[in-house]
Amino acid sequence: MNGFLLIFPGLLILAKCLVINGCVVEDVRCVKSFNSPYETSRTRHHIRSGEDCLANCTKIFEKNSEINYFTYDSAIERCRCSRRCIVDREESAKGDVAGLISAQDPDELCVTEADVEEEADAFISIMGTDLVQPHPLSEDSYCNTKANRDAAKFPVSLSYENDRRAFFFNNDEVVACGGWIGCDGYNIHPEIQGHSTLGLSNSPVNISLVTFSNGTTWLLGGENRNSKSHEPLMNTYLYDSNSILVQSPVAMPQAMTMSCSARISDSQVFLVDGLTGDCFMFDSEQGSKWISLPGLLSPKMEEVLCAVAKNNGDPLVIVDGWMGDEGKDEPSQIFHVASQTWTFAPGQIDYVIPYRSAILPLGNSVISVGGFVIDNTGQRVKNTWIRMYDLKTGNWVVRGSELEDTIGGTVHLLVPKSLEMCKPR
Repeated sequence: MNGFLLIFPGLLILAKCLVINGCVVEDVRCVKSFNSPYETSRTRHHIRSGEDCLANCTKIFEKNSEINYFTYDSAIERCRCSRRCIVDREESAKGDVAGLISAQDPDELCVTEADVEEEADAFISIMGTDLVQPHPLSEDSYCNTKANRDAAKFPVSLSYENDRRAFFFNNDEVVACGGWIGCDGYNIHPEIQGHSTLGLSNSPVNISLVTFSNGTTWLLGGENRNSKSHEPLMNTYLYDSNSILVQSPVAMPQAMTMSCSARISDSQVFLVDGLTGDCFMFDSEQGSKWISLPGLLSPKMEEVLCAVAKNNGDPLVIVDGWMGDEGKDEPSQIFHVASQTWTFAPGQIDYVIPYRSAILPLGNSVISVGGFVIDNTGQRVKNTWIRMYDLKTGNWVVRGSELEDTIGGTVHLLVPKSLEMCKPR
């Protein structure tokens, strides 16, 4: 099989193949790799010129890779070859030499932020009844029809509300890990029998996770459900697209009882300890280790949420959560990956993200779904609205119409368009 290998601790990732011829185009930059920041696939040091960098990346690219962009920093003689870039006709980073490795007309490659397609047209809530409830995210989603949504429901095992299992999509299955020593796969078509995979030590709950572009999910830490004190766990695990579960050689950077993780790229993972406010970055290009980052401006007491947005191609980690049962009037916190600095969102300060909601990456930004809000009578009711973080104003603004089905569940996942979950069969 043709392809190239990206090294991740304990895992070999085989990239898909694409053959294109090399050329140089000026005044372009890599905005992102489809729905995520661009992925640096190879880094070369002691490269003498931009032409040599192009030649190096072209050699890699000729082995049937997805390399289509290079960046050369003359100050430190570093060459980076990136794959799957969507490019924009703007000046590249100051001091860099950059260009395309493609025979395609550059005008056809110029894509603006608004052109990036959202890769999900629905999301699911896993309710306290252990039932999966679909919800639409776009006007053309099959999930807009109630009969389609009802037909698409299927059961899973949620475990306890405060001891949550880790949920994620793996091909056409919703996988639930933890609560015992393994993971359970539930097919979105309930007539297809699910399966279980062993491989976890203890019985972890409240696990953080990230899913990489090749379908492998990294399960991080959590708490030992069998321990009276719910002791935090240091182990991490990898669950691949073939439902193989193995322990990763990379441990947690510190014990965490409440954490959140987000994939910045296939080589970078963000991790935050909500209680202490400590933050870390795992970078496979910087020695495959956890790197300490500046901490949260305001730690959380009960829950911490995080997801990655892209502002003109620059990744931002949006962090929110609760100080307690009713929340606190405090803006979302924004981690600027490029400068490694924190700011509060510049928008409204009197908005409290719904209690026990989730934030999910969608397109260039993130959305807030589910949870509970206080109505005009002072009663707590299930949230029926979706809000999107406005990258320009820093406000959480209503997105679309009110949903027909309540979304007060505690677990929420985006549904890839390719699954067509609510499509009648």
